[in-house]
Amino acid sequence: MIAELICAYIIKSNSPVSCIEAIAKLESNLNYKAREALGEIGLFQMRPKYFKTSWDLNRQIKLGIDALGTIKARCVRDLGQNWVACWNIGKSGALKLRGRKPGPYILKYIMLAKQTEIEFRRRYENLSYYSFNF
Repeated sequence: MIAELICAYIIKSNSPVSCIEAIAKLESNLNYKAREALGEIGLFQMRPKYFKTSWDLNRQIKLGIDALGTIKARCVRDLGQNWVACWNIGKSGALKLRGRKPGPYILKYIMLAKQTEIEFRRRYENLSYYSFNF
């Protein structure tokens, strides 16, 4: 159910499904009630200190989509496919990884993004106009 709700918001916002759903799987295994040691909460493990997140599932999805879009736009030019490290450790931390082989977080993200793309295509075969971009 959560994956379908994420997809509905993603389609509405014209965002890349594989990217967003993969981050939610990687960060919380699609558990919108997840909580971590540093106070990160929800699907995307966002810190309330930096984001006005809440336990509301719809709000988490909307905020996650917006935040991921912003972070990707800031980092993709410098890091390419490894932009996802910016989500995990911030841009300054991620830039230190430039030129290195992708670490476990990035490799797992890439695997999940590819799986998510395949799952999405199976679920929504009639949406051929949708672009997949991870």
